[in-house]
Amino acid sequence: MFQLTPQLLKAALVHHLNDLLKPIIEEYKASPEWQAISLQAYPPEKVAPKVKKVKDKGDPALRAAAAAARKAGVVAKPDGHVEGPGAQKVTVGPSTEETLEKLKVSE
Repeated sequence: MFQLTPQLLKAALVHHLNDLLKPIIEEYKASPEWQAISLQAYPPEKVAPKVKKVKDKGDPALRAAAAAARKAGVVAKPDGHVEGPGAQKVTVGPSTEETLEKLKVSE
């Protein structure tokens, strides 16, 4: 006994609908008037050009300090402290007095 399944029904329906629409599609393709009407009814979508976002690379002084720290072999840990040779120089500077002098605000 032959059983009709949705998959078989769909394939047969698609085939017969395409047969019915074939003369209409051919007439549409041959008629520039219908193509112009179609273009007016459904104009092509205008795509806006993409604008490239400018990346914020952060403070240049902080990037320079980080590069110096990498060059010195210092490693920053997730909790905020630094380890390695020259860690004090990276966190404070060459000397505490020099660092405090840099931090003074002129009046």
